Formats: sequence, C-alpha cells, structure tokens
Amino acid sequence: MSLVAGPFLAPSLKRSEKVDLRTPFRNFIYSTYGQDADNYTQAVSDLQAARDACCSGSMDKHESSIEALTKFYDQLVAIEAKLPVGEGQIPLKYMWYDCFNRKEGFFSSSSVKQALNSGSYERVCVLFNLATIHSIISGAQNLDTDVGLKLACKSFPMAAALYQHLRDQVFSQLPKVPTPDLNGDTAVALSALMLAQGQECFFHKATSDKMKSIIVSKVAAQAADYYGEAVRALDNSTVRTQWEKSWLPIVTGKQSYFLAMADYYDSLAQKEGKKFGPQISRLRHALHMLSLASKQGEGQLNTGTALGIVQRDLTTAQKENDMIYNASIPEYNAMPALGRVAVAKVPQVPAHPMSGAAFRDVFESLVPLQVHQAASEFESKRKSYSQQLCNRSKEATQAMNSELAGMNLPAALEDTTGTEVPPSVMEKSQGIHAAGGWQPLNEKIQAMPDNLQRNVDIVNDMSQSLDTEEQEDERLRSRFASKWNRTESKKLTENFRKEILKYQTFLGSARSADEQVKNKFESHLGAMQILCSSPEDLKGNLPSGGPSAQTGSECVLQLQNMMAQWTQIRSDRERLEADVEQATCDVNARFLSALMSDGAINEEATSPQILEDLFGAKRATLDESLQRQEQLLFQIKAANEVFEREKSSSSAANQREEMLKRLAAAFDVFTELNANLTEGTKFYADLTGLLMQLQQKVNDLIFARNTEKEDALKDLQASIAGSEHAPAPAQPSYQQSQREAPARPPPPTAAPRQQQRTAPLPPTAA
Repeated sequence: MSLVAGPFLAPSLKRSEKVDLRTPFRNFIYSTYGQDADNYTQAVSDLQAARDACCSGSMDKHESSIEALTKFYDQLVAIEAKLPVGEGQIPLKYMWYDCFNRKEGFFSSSSVKQALNSGSYERVCVLFNLATIHSIISGAQNLDTDVGLKLACKSFPMAAALYQHLRDQVFSQLPKVPTPDLNGDTAVALSALMLAQGQECFFHKATSDKMKSIIVSKVAAQAADYYGEAVRALDNSTVRTQWEKSWLPIVTGKQSYFLAMADYYDSLAQKEGKKFGPQISRLRHALHMLSLASKQGEGQLNTGTALGIVQRDLTTAQKENDMIYNASIPEYNAMPALGRVAVAKVPQVPAHPMSGAAFRDVFESLVPLQVHQAASEFESKRKSYSQQLCNRSKEATQAMNSELAGMNLPAALEDTTGTEVPPSVMEKSQGIHAAGGWQPLNEKIQAMPDNLQRNVDIVNDMSQSLDTEEQEDERLRSRFASKWNRTESKKLTENFRKEILKYQTFLGSARSADEQVKNKFESHLGAMQILCSSPEDLKGNLPSGGPSAQTGSECVLQLQNMMAQWTQIRSDRERLEADVEQATCDVNARFLSALMSDGAINEEATSPQILEDLFGAKRATLDESLQRQEQLLFQIKAANEVFEREKSSSSAANQREEMLKRLAAAFDVFTELNANLTEGTKFYADLTGLLMQLQQKVNDLIFARNTEKEDALKDLQASIAGSEHAPAPAQPSYQQSQREAPARPPPPTAAPRQQQRTAPLPPTAA
C-alpha cells in the first residue's frame, strides 16, 4: 500500500526588512571600546552578508540553508555580550514579518510586522527560521530514498526541539509578543506537529525496512498519539486562526489514518499468531478509521490504496474464518490496547556554538561588554591607585626639596667663595635650559583655557541635546497621555546624566587647578628667567657675599654626606615612580573566566586583590623610602643648625643666600609645573577623546529616539484616523416635524411635435 498518507506541513520562513549594520556597529565599537572601527570593517561586512542571505524569507530547500542559518545564529549569540542591540546600546531596529499572515501575489508580503530595537528579537526570529527550515527541508525529501528518509527522520525532531527551545528558553527574553507566530502556544503547536511528522517518517522507515508487523503497529500507534497531541495544540483558541485552512483537517485525518495503520499491522501480527478473531476485529476497526480519515482529511489524504488493501484482507479473513476457523470475534474495545514505540523523540538542542567546533566568531578580538566594562573599571582603579602612589612620592620629594631650599641646601655647602655660581645652581640652570626654558611652560599655561573650554563645550552640547529630547518626550507624553507608552527619556538617559555630571565635576576641578598652576608660575617667573639666562648673567644676578661653607668643617662634611644620601633616595624614588606608572596586568582572561563559570563578574570584589598583587610590594618600598626621608630630614636639620652658627653672616651674604633660595625654589616649581602641565595637556586630550565617544553614544540614542518618535506618531495617527467616531446626537423632535419631505414634482409633459427642435444635419462635403 502507499505509505504516504498526505502532505507534510511547515510554516513559511519569517521575512525581515534589510537593515544597515555597518554604521551603528562601527559607531558602537568606537564609542564603547575606544578602538578603530576600521579594524572591524571586514567583520561587520561578513555579518551584513550573512544577515542578507538568511533573513530574506526565501532559502533553498537544501542542507546548506540549515548550515547558513545555524552559523548566523551562532554569530548573533557570540556578539550578544559584545555588541548588544537595545535601548541605550546599539540603536538598531529589526523589522520582521509574521510568517502566517502573508498576502499572495507577485508583490506579496506579510501584513503583520513588528520592528524592535532588540538583539534578542533578532535571535528569536532567526532561531524560528532555523526550526522552520528544518521542517521545510524535511517535508521536501523523497522518502523512497534512504538519504531523504534519513534526513527527514533527523530534521523533523530537531525542528520540534528548536520550537520547544524557543518556547522554554528564548521567548522569555522578549518584553512582549511581537508577532502572532512568536506566541508560546504557536511554538507548542509547531513542536507537536514536527514530532508527529518525525514519527510518521520513522513509520515509513519501519515499513521500508520490512520490520515485524507488531513493531510497525507500535510505531503507527505512537504516530497517531503524536498527531492527536498536535490536533489539540493546533486547535487551541489562541492560535487556531493562524493556520491555513487545510492544516487541521490534514492533521486530524492523519491521526485517524495512523490508528488505522496500527490496527492493520497488528492484524497481520494476529494472523501470524493464528488469532483470527482478533485479526478480523482489528481489520474492521482499521477500515472504519480509514473511512473516517478520508472524511476528516477533506480529500487531501491518500487513503484509497489503504482502504482497498484493508477491505481485501478483511473479506479474505472473514471468509476463511466462516469456512474454516469459526473463531469468535471480540469487540474492539474489549481487546488489549495497542502497544506504542516512540522512535521520534525531541533531541537536546546543541549548546553554543550549534554549528560545532568549526565556528569562528568574526568579532573574536572583542571581549564581551561585561568583561570590557569590568576591565575598564579595573583600569580606572589601577590608574587611580598608581597616581595616588606617584603623587604621594612626588609630594614627599617636593616637600623635602622645599625644606632643603629653605635651608639653602646644597647651594650653601657649595658656596665656598661667595662670588661664583654654586654647582647645584648651575645644574638647575642647565636642567631648565634642557627642558626648553620657561617659554614652553608659559605656552602650555596659555593653551589650558582653550583645552578646558573645548571639553566644556562638548559636555554642554550633550547636556543640551538630552534636555531637548527629554522636553519633546514630555510634551508628547502630556499630549497623548497613556497612548504615549514608550520608555521615558529621563529613565533611559539616567546613566548619561551621571556621566555628564561626573565630567562636569572633573572640569570644575581642572579649572581650579589650572588657575593655581598659573598663579604659581607667575610668582616664580622672575627667578625662572634668571635660571634661564647665560652663566655670566646668572653670576651677575647673584649678590656677592662672604663664603657660606668652611672647607673641611665637620658639619659641612656631615651635610654633604646627607645630601648624597638624599640624592640616592630621590633617584631610587624616581625609578620606583616609573615602575608604578608602568605596572599593568591583563585582567580580561580573569574576568572572562569568571563570566563563563559564574555567569557574572564581581569586579568590586576581585579588583582589590589584583591591585594588591600589583602594587603591594611597591607600596611597601615607598613606605620605607618615606621613613628614611623623615629620619634623614631630622638629621639634616640638626646638622644645619650647627652649620648656621659656623657660617659667616653679613647683609651681602644674607642677600646672596635669599637669592639662592629663590632660585632653588623656582627650579622646584619649574620641575613640578612642567610635569603637571604635561600631564594636564594629556588629560585634556584624553578627556576630549572620551567625551567624543560619549557624545557619539548620546547622538546615537537621540537619533534612535527621534526615529522611534516618528514611527510612534505615525502609528498613533493611523489608529486615530481608523478609530470609530461617536454617533451623532439624536435630533430634537421639533426639528424633525419641520423637515417634511417636499411635494413630488409632476412628471414632465411632452412638447407638441411641431414645436420640437431638431438638431441640424452636418453639412455635406463639397
């Protein structure tokens, strides 16, 4: 008999509008990761090409289509944590059509559609299409071939698994049901249908492999059960109207058909066991169920051949029983229930990546956004910790230099003549010359207001843009009330507001610091200019006086030794500061491991230990250095008191000493300001880059919000225009009484024939 009961059923593929991924993805990579988006041009192009191929709603009925959709879905899952599409992230709307509401025609398209700014929505729709392409390809196979039958037996259950996975795991990621085909009950019905069709394919395999009749009967009985479950799911009131009209009759008819097949093959087993009465009972019921299937299927099932064979076997069995066996024929309901064998089972959906080990993430060089954010937080803490240690070291060094300058050390120890420039002062002069003199310092100070204002303008522009968008949102919310149901701007922009406030605080502190730098520079400018002069001019600017130091004096020797110790401490500290500034570590692997194992990253709990491992020994070294400095300063002050009593004192010597102190202090200020201004210039440049990235995010959000606003206004206008208007009020009775119908005019009377005018004849051509 023919093994094909009727057609296999499958929904159409969902179709999506084309979407340009390049611009929003490139902008996000630049603004969030701070990387050159050109490095990812090929990756974005590959993703764009994959989407264009997989989301058009039309794919070949070939296994290559399954492979393409699987790889595309894997890629979407891989970038879910790296390039998130959604509000406040990548502003990208995916438009998808419902697969069951498709208008037929040359320019056909689904009438039900939904656009969402959601990466989860895109993944759900692609996974739906992956399940659907499994079912479409399965239904297109030639079941008379081993290859086609094997593929159908494999792909129908996989389609069932994917639809079930959509309902159990994926639909919950969506804030609402975008289109009817993504309803949970729809997935339940499709999963049940695909499992039933998979069991039907195993029935074909059992018959083609000529398995024992009792086994074939059990496979058929299970197919009938599966189709019964599919009927109940398809006939659910929430989804019943989605299917084509032929679906329920076909599935209902197949349930009866496979009950008939179960009875028929069990009758063969009964015959083999010489149980002729039960054989006849089974055949009678099989004939009844085939007739019912033919009626239920509304002419869409192939039951004719099966009816003929069952009728023939029943006639033969009854004749033989009447003539030979005279076996009693039991009532069908009194017979044992048919056995079941569930060969088609819902398999486990493969873990990511579904396409296997050969899958390659085209964005593999990007870490997940959670890892990037955690690493950025850690890097901010690392820089802050490093800066705190360096500042602590530099402040201690500056304090020591200030103490020494106040004691005119080491210049007083070197001033043995009272007329020459002390070597330490000459060294300071050469240091300032090597750094370019005081003019570059002045140029940097003059540039600071412009650098500051550039960043202030960016921050103000972002704040104003967000204010304008929020005011427009509030205006429309007041106008349309509950109909304006999109997310409030003030909730969506809360993080941006916090970032802007943080940068405004930074800039306020920077303005104050810049002013302090300028004042300090101006107060020491005169002494700096002296240090920047030639050796002759420098000597001429120093008042002459008696020698400060007595060569060979015990206190002089002690102070010289202490100055050498300080020089060593300062050198060691400078190397320590360089080590602290360069101390880095790659935390991406550590955070990624935490994300993979725990599903989350506790950066606040993890960072302190990493920082301790990175800076703990260096902090201890600095503590020791500061302690040595404190002890050394105490010794220097004690020795300097003796030195002060021994050295000569006069008005000229005092003036010379004051000038040497001024020059020493000016050099320290020059060194300090030069470092501060270099750091400040870099700070403003880095801040401009960060603010431009943030501004790009703000602009993307506002663009997305404006697009969303326009779409929402169009929908509101359409709903208002299509809504029913209130009926006109009843007319007062006094108005109705005055509106009597006018009298009917009399019919026109024909004019006398002689008075009728006739149209003139056209002139005859000459």
